[in-house]
Amino acid sequence: MSGHFLIVEARFYEALADAQMAGAIRALEAAGASYERVSVPGALEIPAA
Repeated sequence: MSGHFLIVEARFYEALADAQMAGAIRALEAAGASYERVSVPGALEIPAA
């Protein structure tokens, strides 16, 4: 699964966001993929990211 991915994360529930981000980054790095990360305050802001 090599490639480049964009991760858009909503930070409203920080503990949940941190856990999900850690898992996503771990999986992408294990697959040799690169990524960019964009954080927004909540889910409603995701389309504007």
